[in-house]
Amino acid sequence: MTDHDTTIREAREYRDALTSGDVITVQIKSTAKPLVPVDPDKLSGMLEALLAVIEQQQATIERFEASNRYGDQMIFAQSDVIGELNNDVSDLRATIDRQAETLRRVRERANDYADAGLARILDAGGEG
Repeated sequence: MTDHDTTIREAREYRDALTSGDVITVQIKSTAKPLVPVDPDKLSGMLEALLAVIEQQQATIERFEASNRYGDQMIFAQSDVIGELNNDVSDLRATIDRQAETLRRVRERANDYADAGLARILDAGGEG
């Protein structure tokens, strides 16, 4: 149970005690005064207002938490997409490397064929 839940529960208990007609005394913590009797109607109204504010704040916190969870989900989804894109880039680089190697071999063979053809021409007595 969170502090907010405890505060809400306690405020509801005070409100219920006041509306049942019980006499409640409270000690003001900020002063050294002894217990003072409190008008139940005033205290009930104050507690109702306080409870409403606490519940509103709790709802706001829950909305922020939901928003944060949604944001986290978006970040994870984007991370997955980035990971997939990185894999695609790696695959493309590997493909480019293979194609470059194939072109190098083709060029070597073309040069070899050209050299062999030139050698045959020269062997036959022609000029290159």
